[in-house]
Amino acid sequence: MADGDKRSYRNGGHNSDIGGSVDSKGKKKSFRRLLSRFAEKTSMVGVPYINNAKLWWAKLIWCFLLLCALGAMSLHLWYLIDQFFSWPTVTKVELGFSDLRFPRITVCNVNVLHKGRLNHYAGADKLKELVDKLKPENVAPNQYDPDWDPYGNTGTTPGNKDPTQGTSNGNQSPTQSAPTVHQGRTQRTPTGNQGSTQSAPTGNLGHTQRQGTQTDVTETSQNEAVPNQRRKRLVDTYGDIDPSKYDPNKPPSPPPLHNEYDGEKDSQEEIELAFRTLYMNIRRNERVRLGHNITDMLLSCTFNGRVCDAGMFRLHGTPEYGNCWTLDNDKFTVMTPGPEGGLKLVLYMESMEYLQGITTGYGARIQVHEPGTYPYPVHEGMHVPASMETSIGLKLVTVERLNGTYGDCEWGADFQAKYGVRYTRRSCYSACVLEDIVSTCGCHSDDAEYFAQRLNDSLGRCESKNETACQAGVERRYETMVSVCPCPNPCNETVYVKSVSQRQWPTDDYARVLLQGVCEMDLEKCKNLRMLINDERALSNSFLRLNIYYEDLNYEMIKEYPEIEWQQFLSDVGGAIGLWIGLSILSLCEVAQLLVELCNFVASKAAGEYRRSRKHRRKQDHSTSSANDQRNNSDLSRR
Repeated sequence: MADGDKRSYRNGGHNSDIGGSVDSKGKKKSFRRLLSRFAEKTSMVGVPYINNAKLWWAKLIWCFLLLCALGAMSLHLWYLIDQFFSWPTVTKVELGFSDLRFPRITVCNVNVLHKGRLNHYAGADKLKELVDKLKPENVAPNQYDPDWDPYGNTGTTPGNKDPTQGTSNGNQSPTQSAPTVHQGRTQRTPTGNQGSTQSAPTGNLGHTQRQGTQTDVTETSQNEAVPNQRRKRLVDTYGDIDPSKYDPNKPPSPPPLHNEYDGEKDSQEEIELAFRTLYMNIRRNERVRLGHNITDMLLSCTFNGRVCDAGMFRLHGTPEYGNCWTLDNDKFTVMTPGPEGGLKLVLYMESMEYLQGITTGYGARIQVHEPGTYPYPVHEGMHVPASMETSIGLKLVTVERLNGTYGDCEWGADFQAKYGVRYTRRSCYSACVLEDIVSTCGCHSDDAEYFAQRLNDSLGRCESKNETACQAGVERRYETMVSVCPCPNPCNETVYVKSVSQRQWPTDDYARVLLQGVCEMDLEKCKNLRMLINDERALSNSFLRLNIYYEDLNYEMIKEYPEIEWQQFLSDVGGAIGLWIGLSILSLCEVAQLLVELCNFVASKAAGEYRRSRKHRRKQDHSTSSANDQRNNSDLSRR
């Protein structure tokens, strides 16, 4: 090392020529020297070959290869970063085994109103009038007339000749049988003794050829009795009832969309909507009183072999089924699979109190749903027929979704605090549309009565023509997706997979045992029901049995996981860098050290330049000061 360099190194590396910076070997620092030193020591693949290559074309090739590797690495890293920050998820199915919480069970009688209580009710005159008009004997009176002839004839049935033709000697001659019409074919049923002739007609309805004879018989009476006209549809039987009379404030139907079916309105559907409106016009406490009560319906209730009672059921009102009853108990935990460890219900459906013409079937509507959730038996329930034993086997499936950057799901804490039920998409949609109706129209819809009471107990129904038109307009906006409710899936959800089996139930003998249970519960109902004791079918239609249980205690867990965890992302990045240019974490530290040294070199050089310029200014100031002193001294000497 030169003497000047040694002095400079001992003086802290200050050198007036280049800023006084030297490396650890005492050599002057320079940009090229720093890069050369990095190339000699780095573990980065390719760089040492560029530094040590003696031939220019070798350096060029290695530079080209290194640049290509850096480009490929940049593309690879961009792909990995873009993939990671798209926050992809993967769904995994896991199996578990444990004691299971029993779901909520909601039971509704398919008959909305108790006929006997409605008859003794002082109000609801229009509803009573509609119920009376819909009685089958008023809708289809001909079917209650034993003398009614569907062909409209008052004499012999169409197609018949003289039913018998006697002979003088008392023997019976062959007789012509009355034709039976089956979808355009006419068959003659033979009558009389062995001497009669049986005809097997073929061809159209109006023409019959008798086989085995030489006579062709042309029957024209049927053509005269049945003119060529459109057959009357089932819904046309309600044509004499005007639904607008009972629901005058119902707004007109909106024009259909271009992709929406535009067909004729179903009169039976319109009448059901009118009945539902009249039903909801009754005050809520009166509707509860006029409906079916669980204390009257429940004959037997057991869970896991232990008795449950009507006090465990909670009332839930619906416009479609009236009083529904929800069974839920925090201690209903299933520890034994199969029917023995589940719920068993025997229900008396009070079929003698069904509204004729309104209720068209026997049975119940039930829903199996997650504890704490609001029931929707109309949309999510299933029918259970009377005179049957229905067994529903359940399999539990839990769904867990990711929130935040990985997905859009709702925990539902705010919703539950506001409405008192667990969050579901359907509940969220009902509350969302209700809030829009309330803010726009100042009233609430019939199917969201519970949420309206939680929102504001003083809210009234939409009843006037303007209110119903406003409500229909808001609902139409959501139906056509003009307005959308922000209702994501819940983050935690429980789904019950059902398998249903049924059998005829009860037997004729056991129906009498069930009748005894009704007699012990209510003597008046016992008296009325005993009138059906010789009609086994009618008696069976008053009862149903329901078994709900877990098929096994295994359950499925469907979970969402991040497809790329942070650890995986770092591993992928390190693999990409190592693949293309052979860098590791320590190699990156070498690059970091190079950057620090370059920054230090630039900073020290800038500081040296600053010191030199400052020293140069001081010299200039000193020279100027000396020159001024000399001039002043010369001036003084002249004086």
